[in-house]
Amino acid sequence: MSGQGGPADFWLSRAQLLLLQATLSPRDAAQRAFQTWRGQVCLDTLDGPSHRLLPLLYRQLVAWEREDPWLARLRGTHRKAWFTNKLLLQEAARLSGLLESAGLPTLLLKGAALVLKHYPDEGLRTMDDVDIQLPLQRAGRAWEVLHEAGWQSIEADGAGPPVDPQALSARCHAWAFTNPRRHGMFDLHWHVFGNRRYSALDEAVRERAQAIRFHGVNSRVLCPADSLLHVCVHGARWAGGCTLRWIADACTIIASSPSLDWDRLLRLSLEHRLVLHLRRALEFLQRRFQARFPEGVLRALRTSPVTSSERLEHYMESAPRTQREPLYTLSYRTVHYSQTLRDSGPLPYLRGLPGYLRHIWQLRRSAELPLYALGRTLETLKLMGRALGRKSGQESPG
Repeated sequence: MSGQGGPADFWLSRAQLLLLQATLSPRDAAQRAFQTWRGQVCLDTLDGPSHRLLPLLYRQLVAWEREDPWLARLRGTHRKAWFTNKLLLQEAARLSGLLESAGLPTLLLKGAALVLKHYPDEGLRTMDDVDIQLPLQRAGRAWEVLHEAGWQSIEADGAGPPVDPQALSARCHAWAFTNPRRHGMFDLHWHVFGNRRYSALDEAVRERAQAIRFHGVNSRVLCPADSLLHVCVHGARWAGGCTLRWIADACTIIASSPSLDWDRLLRLSLEHRLVLHLRRALEFLQRRFQARFPEGVLRALRTSPVTSSERLEHYMESAPRTQREPLYTLSYRTVHYSQTLRDSGPLPYLRGLPGYLRHIWQLRRSAELPLYALGRTLETLKLMGRALGRKSGQESPG
């Protein structure tokens, strides 16, 4: 099996790219990709990201009316995904109903929203948990409602409800909740975009959110343009390894949304400095899977102005950690945290900084920060010294 791909292909391996092409490309190209992929892999040792795409591959084989020795096992992955998703969607309905009844307007994100809105079959897109977004200013009330219903926040660590929403936003964009009496866990998001934690974007996407009713409960999902932007920005980030589901999600949104508002997509990406994220994703989808969208979309993205901070952020979010130099990492953290200034002044910014550092460094107490920061500084200086030494050695005449 071929090794890891480069940044233009989002670090996908050759086998992963073939599997994606088998599930997403036009019929002839998909069948060729499947034949090649099938000869390179073993289902028993398939990597996790690829395994999550097997329900989609099952749908392809059924559509092709193709008999294959793997068909029974692929059918099993679809049934398992369908059953798991049914349980998770029932839990999403209970949570949405609980929050809505308390006057808290829910917005479904990621898997649940995509399965309900864009996929024709609830077993085609695997889900791991439930994601719900609420306005940041309702965080305290949401905590109370969930706590009364038996849900406990992992991040809260036994503490009471948040009293400073802005400091909470600076520290993390979502809280994970668990309940021993319920199925699975769910993430309660304070912002729609984890790397854009301010109210202007949240309000913009909520204004265009579409009402949805499932399992007898009312909620909302992102409109197709906002959903595509969310998938491209969130899914394409490096998260300890390559991800595949965002690619299937993006192609499915485009294929299932003939009236997608491309002008809105471009406007949001420009207003909120997400041009590079969107451009890289759409170029990849068009080049590898023949995704169809208006001709002027990529041209507009390629000619849109991009700030230096956006370039830094895009580089840091799309590169593996081994390729991130210490100074870049420090600069990125500064840019990332400064997003909280969009909704607040310097005082909340400074007040939330210790919590933010504790969160990213995974420390339990603020008292640990000075010593840990000193250690990180010394480590950074050491790495910089090594890098300079290597560069000097390369430049000296041999």
